[in-house]
Amino acid sequence: MMPMEHVDPRYRIPLPMPDPQLSEFNHHLAGVMVILVGISAILIYARPRQFGFLKYVWPMSLFLLGAYLVVYSDPPGWPTSYVSIAHTWDMPEARQHKIFALLLLMMGSVEAARAAGIAKGRMWGLAFPALALAGAVYLLFHKHGGSGAMHMEHGEHMEHGSPIVFYQHFTYFLLGLGIVGSRILLEMDKLRTRWGPYIWPSLTVLLGIALVFYRE
Repeated sequence: MMPMEHVDPRYRIPLPMPDPQLSEFNHHLAGVMVILVGISAILIYARPRQFGFLKYVWPMSLFLLGAYLVVYSDPPGWPTSYVSIAHTWDMPEARQHKIFALLLLMMGSVEAARAAGIAKGRMWGLAFPALALAGAVYLLFHKHGGSGAMHMEHGEHMEHGSPIVFYQHFTYFLLGLGIVGSRILLEMDKLRTRWGPYIWPSLTVLLGIALVFYRE
């Protein structure tokens, strides 16, 4: 069933209502890709000779996920509807999704460049956790139901956002902080234990699992 339309008061044009099913699908797809990232990194650390080729796979997973979200994160907006880029950017939820997508594109690009030996040095190693930190913090300000859209539930108007969505995003934020912190320590050579390198990819797998079970 196609979402109903509402009229955006700023532009006097009808816009499709946000689709919770598509939102859940996008979160679940993101979870699968994030799990792939974590498992790939674990295999690289465990068996670098056998699974060294995966150093290109997991950055491309992030890049492809970012590219997908640029296009399909918000059907009410550009590029999958008649709404312009400028109008889409004015929709809070759509703008936030595009920013998340751009962060994924940058993380994938940086790690692919590092895997290919193009980006060298410790500063490039810290680019991934810096971008991940930006995404984690931005989650705290992410609200569903941008552009003033409302939906009907039990005959009453309710905001598209809900406490369960906030708690899930807060869980992602906490896992993100763990990933960022452990990755920074690894890049700074502070995790010298045998299991040190496995911390951030293990937390990444947990983040992916949490995304797979996302619901609104």
